[in-house]
Order: sequence, then structure tokens, then C-alpha cells
Amino acid sequence: MDNRKIKNLLTALFALSFLLVNVLWFVPLSQKDSGGILVLSDSRSFARDVLLTARSSGGSAFFEGTENAEEALKHSTAAVVDARQNLSLEKLLNGYENDVVIVNPNEDVSLPDLKGRVLITAEAGGALKNDKNAVKLYNSLTGSSIEPNGRPVHSQKGNISLKITPGPVIMLGSLSGDSLTAIGSFLGGGNREIYYALPAIRLLVSLIELAAFLGLIWLTALEHTEPLEFPEGIVDAKIKNTPLFFLSRLVLILASVFVSLAVFFLLGLFDSLKEGGILFLSYIIGCSFTTKLFYRFGMMGIKGKPTDIKIPFTSKNLAKTAVLTLLALACGLSLAQSGFWAFEINSSKLFLWAVVFVLLFYGFISVMQDLYLLQKAVSSQILLGILLLFPYIPLVLIAAVYVPLGEFYMTMSVLKLMVFTFICLLLSKAVKDRTGSVICSSISGALCLSSAICFQSYI
Repeated sequence: MDNRKIKNLLTALFALSFLLVNVLWFVPLSQKDSGGILVLSDSRSFARDVLLTARSSGGSAFFEGTENAEEALKHSTAAVVDARQNLSLEKLLNGYENDVVIVNPNEDVSLPDLKGRVLITAEAGGALKNDKNAVKLYNSLTGSSIEPNGRPVHSQKGNISLKITPGPVIMLGSLSGDSLTAIGSFLGGGNREIYYALPAIRLLVSLIELAAFLGLIWLTALEHTEPLEFPEGIVDAKIKNTPLFFLSRLVLILASVFVSLAVFFLLGLFDSLKEGGILFLSYIIGCSFTTKLFYRFGMMGIKGKPTDIKIPFTSKNLAKTAVLTLLALACGLSLAQSGFWAFEINSSKLFLWAVVFVLLFYGFISVMQDLYLLQKAVSSQILLGILLLFPYIPLVLIAAVYVPLGEFYMTMSVLKLMVFTFICLLLSKAVKDRTGSVICSSISGALCLSSAICFQSYI
């Protein structure tokens, strides 16, 4: 099968999976005149799964946002509440006589004295640590003294039940099959196959979309384009001593670690950047800056230094850049809608995003300069990719360090970002090959990667 047929197949797979994810996202969840079990949340991803779970119990169910919560409760026979939101449940549920499910409560949640059955459920060992909040809420309501330990818990006292389920490992932006089973069983449903099938189907579609898009970007980056009309290139340096050059890339890793520490303390000023994200981002920026410094002051085994070639902006080049960039951003947002990762775009993160974008933009310029040099010295595309990505090996260690700590969700988050970083690097190469502009290619890669890192909730 030639590259054109493979590309057509990957395009079809990507388009189909992308369409499935987004049809599920935008399809109407309920009618305004619906009644039955109320699913109360501002998250469509949460509502989509819980609605199907509630309806599988044999009754009707409807979805409503928090703005119309009081009116919606009047028409409900039971309520499933997404308690991650800043919602005064003590006031809202005061006098409510039907069954209530409280899912993933935040630390400020409190409940009134309820006559119906109450289930408090959360996911153990997850990124949001809501299992601790759930245990705390259960203890305050029942007088129990359960200690949260990041493991599954099942307890009941009177009309109040507590069920801490295993947290999801891969689909971090949605509820796990165990959580849906707990909710469905409480509401009277027994179809466990449906509860576990929902996350599995979304995972399968997400992986197809990600693999197809990765394959498309890979083939696009490998395609040989027509020679561009500009001087020798962005690099006038040449590899004179291959062993020394390989040694310099080992030294580059060590130097990058120390530079990354400085970046780590700088980014530590932003509270919204979580632990795994700040480690990942610090090394990417630190390694990129170190690469620039090595070339500026003399990389071992190299004769000459990188020199920027100014390529004028043209509407055609900008259009090519915009199409490829928007496609990558659309893929990232689609994966967030499927629950593959959790995105939270809000105004409080915009300044952080702007700072990270500028730093990554400068970093992508140094990576593109490194790529130019390697392209002049290496004919094998596979060896070229290995040499280009070699200094970023410590990112694997950042992912691995969370395994003995039991925080597998962080390992998966970092691994996902590594895959998306690889896509962004290939995207930058594809843009550079088609426009000749390192500025365009760096903007494209930095825009996509900074968005993925800064707006991902669990990292």
C-alpha cells in the first residue's frame, strides 16, 4: 500500500472518529419538558454519561445546568449532583425528600438533613482528590471516623452511603465504569455492561482519532516538498566530528536539567500550573533554551553557528500555517470532549498561557534550527527523528516517577502530553517545509503545545 492510500485511510479514520466524538458532544441531552431523575451539572461530559446510566435503571432522566437548579428539582424524582461546582447544596437541597447522589464533592460541600437515601461517591487516587472530600462529608453527616487512604471504600449508616471507587487511569476527563456502576446500582439499575461500555467506547474512538491524526502528521512531515527559494538555510553550521556531536547531546541533557530548575522556579509563581505540568513544561523549555545556548556559544563537533533567514510573510504561507494549526487544535479539543483528557479554558489561565506561549515559541525556534542542521547531516528520517528527540529522554523519567507514588493518572497525563508534543514537533516541521518560515512553524507548534499544557485540568 503506497503512502497516498495510507493517507486516505488515515484521513477517513480521523474524520469518522472526530465526527463521532463531536456528534456525541453536541447532540441534545434532554427536552425542556422532561422529568424524572435530574442530572445537575454544568459539564456536558458528566451529564452525557450519567444520563445514560440513569435511564438504564428503567426510569426517565433529564439534564439541567446549575442556573435552573431550584426549578429542576421540583420536577425530579431523584437527583444526581455534580458537586465539583461552587453550589450551595445545603440551601438548594433543604426540604428535598427524594434520593440524592453526590458525585465528587469539593471541600466546601455541606448537606442539610435529608429524608431520602443519599449516596456520596468519588474516585480514589484521582487528580482532584475528591475522595478525601467525600469521606470528610460522610464523616460529618454520620459521625463516622473513616480515614481516606486513596483506596476504594464502601460504608453505610442509616440512609447515607459512601462509595469510593477506583479512579480512571486513561480517560481522565470522564467518570470511570466503577463510578457509573455505583450510581446506576443506587438508582436501581443492574446493567453493568452498559456502565463499563461507555468509557470503553469513548476510549476506543479517542485512540483511533489520536492514532490517525498522529499518522497523518507523520506522513505530512515526511513528504518531500519542492525546494524553497531561499538561501542555504537557517543554519550555516556543519557537523565536523560525529562522535563529539553525539557526546555534546549527552552533555546537553545534563545542562538542560540545571537550566530547567531555573525555569521551574519561574513557573512556580503560577498556582494554576499543577505539579506534573510544571515539571514537564520546565524541562521542555529548559532543553530548548539550552540547545540555543549550545549553538550560540559552540556545540561540540560543530563548525559554525545557526543564522536566522528572514522569510517574508505571505497570505499563502499564513493560510497553510493556519489550516494545519487549527486542525491540531481541533483534534486536541475533540479529545477533551471525549474525556481522553480534561480541558478547562478560563480567563484566569490566559496570562499563564501567554507566558508559556512566548517561552515555547523561542524554544521551537531553537528546535527548528537543530532540525535544519540534522537534515543537512543525516539522510535517514528515522535517525533524524531519534537525534532530534534524544535530548528529551528525561521526560520519560518524569512520567515514570509517579508510578511508585501510586499516581498513575499523572503518569498517563505526562505520557499523553509527550505524544501531543511529538505531534506539535511534526506539525512545526510540516509547516516549516511548506512555508520555509521558522517563525510560522514555531508559532504553530508553540500555540498548540502551550494550549494543551496550560488548559489541561489534571496536570
